[in-house]
Amino acid sequence: MVHAFARHPLLISNLPGFPHDLYQVRVVPEKSEPEERFVRISREETVDLCIVFHHERKPPPDTVFQIPDTLTESDLTTRLRQELTTTAAGAAEAIVWQDRGDEVVVHLSTLQIRLEAPTVFASIELESDQTGRHALIVRFVFGDPQDPAGLFATSDDVVRGNSMLAARWGPIFRDLLWSALTRLSSSHAAERGLAPLGFSVNRAGLALAASQSVPLPLRVKQLLNPAAPPAGATP
Repeated sequence: MVHAFARHPLLISNLPGFPHDLYQVRVVPEKSEPEERFVRISREETVDLCIVFHHERKPPPDTVFQIPDTLTESDLTTRLRQELTTTAAGAAEAIVWQDRGDEVVVHLSTLQIRLEAPTVFASIELESDQTGRHALIVRFVFGDPQDPAGLFATSDDVVRGNSMLAARWGPIFRDLLWSALTRLSSSHAAERGLAPLGFSVNRAGLALAASQSVPLPLRVKQLLNPAAPPAGATP
């Protein structure tokens, strides 16, 4: 193992080439987050290693965020109810959705959110002259904290509830909810100077994760060359 403090190109000589040629490089900058890579160097070969450093942006310890890392059922219900309406509608208990000449009354006060890991259930009552008043139910299934699916979720093709309301307004309800969830994730990350990373559901509520923004070319390189040694390797 070699430790060095350098502000200029650094030459490390006499690296052992046997029985392996895999080395771990860890760089700790003064004003950025540490980064490490595993690099394979063969004998009589020069290898270029490019590391992109991210500035460490930690909020002050007394910072109070508008959107916490974990949203309870009650908090999430309130926030989604606000997202489904408009500023002009204010705290209205019901609004009217219009789409391609059709209308439906949306009873915002009936919106309910239930969290059962790894799933978010959402229910709301809609009403039309043709169908009367019925509830629609959608669900989003997320990855767990150990195997997160990122900003993705699976959902049913057909929304549950009255067949006529579900066929006409179910996809709209589902899309609006998903847009509201992703906006919450983006706002949560923006408060922290980060990029949205993913969702997960735990006993406390819906957890929002954020991380440093990684350019796509670097993300692809990390996927193709993960920063972890092969099984059995001992650099």
